[in-house]
Amino acid sequence: MLQGLAEVCSDGSPASIRLLMAASLLWFTALRPGHLSPNGTARKHVRHLMKWEHLHPYTTASGRAAIHVYVPTAKTRRDQQSKPWSTAFMCICCKPPSGISSTQLRRLRLLCPVCAINRWHHVAPASVYVCVRLNDACPVQRNKFNTELRDGLRQALALSSITPSLIDAVVVRISVKSIRSGAITEVITEGIADFVAADFAGHTNTATTQAYYNKAGDAQRFVAAPALTAGLIR
Repeated sequence: MLQGLAEVCSDGSPASIRLLMAASLLWFTALRPGHLSPNGTARKHVRHLMKWEHLHPYTTASGRAAIHVYVPTAKTRRDQQSKPWSTAFMCICCKPPSGISSTQLRRLRLLCPVCAINRWHHVAPASVYVCVRLNDACPVQRNKFNTELRDGLRQALALSSITPSLIDAVVVRISVKSIRSGAITEVITEGIADFVAADFAGHTNTATTQAYYNKAGDAQRFVAAPALTAGLIR
């Protein structure tokens, strides 16, 4: 769906650039939707929003452009309200894998979180917050954000062989939170250590990550076999 979204949001319009920026950040950093779009206008809904001042560019040891984010947590539990949360993301298209096609490279560039945030910064209206409306620079409300995402996904899936009725049945269940959930599930399924996955998700307890996102089962446990075997033959 993200690849399809890149295809239908490649027109260079500010609205498309903003949607790809938000989708990319939710996927590559597992930011909570509350960091990008509020559920309302009350102070409690906007105090966790990501501001431009929260983004700090730097260069990794491998020479890739990267951005560190230090933002107030979007969790609402009392013991976590004042604890900031940090994450980082790097450019995924400056050193592409060998043999990658031009189409794949174009998608990487569109979905690269560093490139996506930089593109949006060039066209975004002057504002304190990152994800804002084009007409008045106010934060994009969650319902509007979900509507834009679903409209984009409908266009993307319409390019496939999926029937319209099935597209509607799938898209109606998608929200911006689904991108974060999908990213965490992918990390877990790839066999990443549970404490790394929990840190990626911003969970204070690995049990939370395992309970909600661990769908790998035996396949995840099997990834330990090569490392254990290597220890026997050294």
